[in-house]
Amino acid sequence: MESAAPFDIGLRVEFVRPVCLGLLHGNFARLDDIEGSGFRKAVTGASRSITDEQIARLLDEREWRGRLAAGWFVGLTRRTKFIPTIGRLLLASELVYAGQGYCAALGLIGNEECSCLLSAYLNDYLPLKGRVYNQDW
Repeated sequence: MESAAPFDIGLRVEFVRPVCLGLLHGNFARLDDIEGSGFRKAVTGASRSITDEQIARLLDEREWRGRLAAGWFVGLTRRTKFIPTIGRLLLASELVYAGQGYCAALGLIGNEECSCLLSAYLNDYLPLKGRVYNQDW
């Protein structure tokens, strides 16, 4: 996939950095009540304010942090227009950790198309030996 525009550091600073480590491996589940509340506000605010164009740019970059965050933003706001892109990226399994966001997006949206994509991923990916990243997701 070719990037349509140069990487936007502002996009990364505004939307990715504040939530990336909390999303990675579901780390948000281990936060105490106060930290968890702040994190939930940050991720919900980001997912509501990021535009479709900005999500598309994050998904277009060959970088896992932006793709992880974008996947969660898609799922949390149920942006079904991204299902084909998320499914293609998940099945390609190009970048470590990004698949966590794709799985979250498809699971949160949860329609029939998402179920089929998740099943295809599990059928193709889990039997492969030597690929330990994202297996639990």
